[in-house]
Amino acid sequence: MGTMRGDASRAVKGYCGFCAVHCPVVTTVDAGARLLSVEPDRSHPHGGAICAKGRAAPEFHDHRDRVNFPMRRTRPKTSPDPGWERCSWDEALDLIAGKLLEVRASSGAHAVAFNKGTTGGTALTDTERWLQRLINHFGTPNIGGTTHLCQWPRDTAGAHYTFGTPALPMPDVARSSCIVVWGSNPNGNFLSLATDIAAAKARGARLLVVDPRRVGLANKADVWLQVRPGTDGALALGLIHLLIRAGGYDSEFVREWTNAPFLVRDDTGMLLTGADLDGAPGVGRRHVAAVEGSSELVVYDAERGVYAMDARLALSGARTVRLAEGFEVTCRPVFQRLAAVAADYEPATVARITGAAADRIVAATRLLAEHRPVSHYFHNGLVQHTNATQASRAIEILYALLGDFDRPGGNVPGPAPKVEDVSARSALGQAMELRRLGRAERPIGPPATPGTVTAYDLYRAILDGEPYPVRALVSFGANALLANGDTLQGRRALERLEFFAQIELVETPTSRFADVLLPAASWMECSALKVGNRYPIEAMAHIQLREAVVPPLYERRSDVAIIFD
Repeated sequence: MGTMRGDASRAVKGYCGFCAVHCPVVTTVDAGARLLSVEPDRSHPHGGAICAKGRAAPEFHDHRDRVNFPMRRTRPKTSPDPGWERCSWDEALDLIAGKLLEVRASSGAHAVAFNKGTTGGTALTDTERWLQRLINHFGTPNIGGTTHLCQWPRDTAGAHYTFGTPALPMPDVARSSCIVVWGSNPNGNFLSLATDIAAAKARGARLLVVDPRRVGLANKADVWLQVRPGTDGALALGLIHLLIRAGGYDSEFVREWTNAPFLVRDDTGMLLTGADLDGAPGVGRRHVAAVEGSSELVVYDAERGVYAMDARLALSGARTVRLAEGFEVTCRPVFQRLAAVAADYEPATVARITGAAADRIVAATRLLAEHRPVSHYFHNGLVQHTNATQASRAIEILYALLGDFDRPGGNVPGPAPKVEDVSARSALGQAMELRRLGRAERPIGPPATPGTVTAYDLYRAILDGEPYPVRALVSFGANALLANGDTLQGRRALERLEFFAQIELVETPTSRFADVLLPAASWMECSALKVGNRYPIEAMAHIQLREAVVPPLYERRSDVAIIFD
């Protein structure tokens, strides 16, 4: 709520909406509703710092580049000037709705695509669940964004396919004995995390930073590994090798909570299954491990999450196994195969690949092994590279070996508020989900989880009609031409597109190709409900209402209002 001051100005508590961190802030407004300042809310239990982007919010409020009125194109898309013509909100919304309904009626809902900006670096976290509801009820499976660039290798390939969590849980910094910051500079974009890491370092926690640049927390690190961009996977494998060789991994966690004991067939490279042994393929997902010091095998029931009997499982040693078909195969545990792959990455080899000194790599391994629990945080410095997926997986496997996942002081899945899911995912239906662009080519990639379309699949559908034509696009934020590779192909696609509506704060190279351009309100001009904080753990179940600081200027509207209109 707002608090009046002696000079007739008003201080409004809320949170910054420029990115997903949502730092608690106090915004000061004068008697004429002019924004004066945005400062950190030091009275908030998890406030105290905001970045330069947040402080600059008043300058952005009435910036000359803001989109202030609904506009429609009057010139061809190949023209350098769209010839914007101001129109009313009713005219703009009728035009958009009419075209979307016409395309859906004649070509199917999948011929319409939606697009959005990153929720990590924009205000769209306040909007996304309502946008997803609109898309699902409209009936199209095609929602694009920057998932494939910004977080898929880290969140889905790394965290989800390793730990089963939707994204990497946040580090429990306050209880960590060692903190790893890899490919991220929280001092520049996550000040609350950076502040907590600095406080942890002051109380005695160790700090390992992997970054090509000596910036931010790298200056406080006990070990700083200056790697060449794109070589993170080799570093992770090197650390895995040293950890295994020195016995610095958590053997009990590895046996109990990972697939390290599962046997892998030498002949196929696939996991040995219960069906391989008894010829009964329809009896659930069953994997097989060997008992240490014995020839006995034990079956793991993946549906129930239990082994058929209690036993100490072997992490090494070849086993000759007779299959139901009558022939024998040699099998080895996942852990042994991992150790064999990692063994190629001795410190000297890793140093040659990464540029980090071999003695520093050894020192980093000791830091991880000797100061537990370990928590880690890694971000976009890793994911925007050609081998980002495998590098992220290697890092998460390294972390799994330490055994500090979901342990106080490690990376801990936090609580979440019990709220209704308004995204209406069930309204879309599985059959339509399977038609999502790129799903056939990447069945476990972004089109499957979390369910987003890549820009190049969208461009191909527009330009070549493969696997089917996309005729219309509605985009909330998302400067697609600059956020994705192959800008020239993107430009050709937007020129070819039959209809394109853009909701945006400022004009961009992408919005120049829109048929209708709608003015979006900023976070200062609209109320929102923050359901759960990203960090720290103690704030993840918090719900915070942010009231609008000032009414929207000109004819701007919030994303949520536009969705409901």
